[in-house]
Amino acid sequence: MATAEIAVQIQEAFYPVDVAEACGLDQPGKILGGVLGALTAGGLAPGFADEKVTARMPTTADAAALGMGERVPVLCVERVVRGRGGRVLEALRVVGAADRVELRYDELPLAGGVA
Repeated sequence: MATAEIAVQIQEAFYPVDVAEACGLDQPGKILGGVLGALTAGGLAPGFADEKVTARMPTTADAAALGMGERVPVLCVERVVRGRGGRVLEALRVVGAADRVELRYDELPLAGGVA
């Protein structure tokens, strides 16, 4: 019996045109080494990111894209990646079914350590 593929999350990423062109992010297909690796290889090493996670009920479009009902909440992640000089390199939006997504942050570096 074949299993149907079910989307777990929807991602939308936005890049300045010159950043996308310099790092090969302006082409369709899988990005080998990931976006952060492509930015680094393109000479635009990420310096830091701001991330906000919220929950809400899905829109009709969210529910249809994720193959879910409209009674299960979704998690929404908004991340802005900046270069060391503060320039925005990536803006990312992720929407995922809350009953199928786990957000886990391990061993995050803390600037300056603990006093």
